[in-house]
Amino acid sequence: MKRKNKYKYIILTFIVILILIGIYIFIKDKNDQTNKLSSDVSETEVIKTDILNTLSSSGYIETGLEENKQLHATYYFEDIYFEENQYIKAGENILKYTNGEYMVAPYNCVITKKSLPNAQEICTDQHYITIQSTDTLNMTLSIEEDELNTIHNGQEAQIEIKSLDNKVITGYVINISNSATYSSSGSTFDVTVEFQNDGNILLGMSAKCSIILEKAEDVIAVANEAIINQNNKNYVKVKNDNGNIENVEVEIGISNDAYSEVKSGLSEGDIALIEENSSQKNQNNRFNSQRMEGGKQMEQKNNGDFPEMNQGEMPQIPSKMDNSNK
Repeated sequence: MKRKNKYKYIILTFIVILILIGIYIFIKDKNDQTNKLSSDVSETEVIKTDILNTLSSSGYIETGLEENKQLHATYYFEDIYFEENQYIKAGENILKYTNGEYMVAPYNCVITKKSLPNAQEICTDQHYITIQSTDTLNMTLSIEEDELNTIHNGQEAQIEIKSLDNKVITGYVINISNSATYSSSGSTFDVTVEFQNDGNILLGMSAKCSIILEKAEDVIAVANEAIINQNNKNYVKVKNDNGNIENVEVEIGISNDAYSEVKSGLSEGDIALIEENSSQKNQNNRFNSQRMEGGKQMEQKNNGDFPEMNQGEMPQIPSKMDNSNK
């Protein structure tokens, strides 16, 4: 009888040990899965921001106004006070005639060409100076023909100038070419954007110009990587106040390269989760199904590199000088 009880005790002890081992393995496996999940998932906060959809290209800054100023016929030329490409303030005297009269700068400008008589000789209609405004400036973008329907006169643009600590100036589309430039890769149209100098921009500076196709200001936005597209619907995994994770269906508006507008489903400050292993796949699905045609921010074929400029192609302006009249 005692031997029988001893066997029962051994069996019972063995069963308890097996149960404890099973519980330990279960907890360890669960912790391992939790640790693996946390290493594959990152958090991002839902924010309020401005989202711009743009069409971008890089190039250089040109004058928006150039004109030939004819010298006064029958006056005798005495002297000119400025060299080519030297900054001239509006109202300064550019040159002097022997009778004491002056040619005055109509606006801030530089001289790019000149044809002058010798001192003390009479001026004719063959004598002139060419000036370019440094106040009204332009950039020209080459737009592919399938993007042309997204551009119109008066459209807002942003000009970012690298050499001025990436300063951004607002401009507007003023002209769309009616004729294309053809190449083997397709036809392109010139689009001109005009903007005003803030006093620091020099002709010929490199810049990036972005025409704004769509704009949403101060909107709820979430990182593109957090958006999951399934069955033509968009979801975001959100961690609630209790630490639980739930799928929230969201309505998406416009997007840029980093964020998408959220019209409904999320609030500012919500914590969204990004599954890093599948974030790229989800992002591609999201863009294929949701982004509007022509709305993607694009760089032209130069990949953001600035075009090379031949010497003499654009005037290079020295630092502004406070020239006094002679």
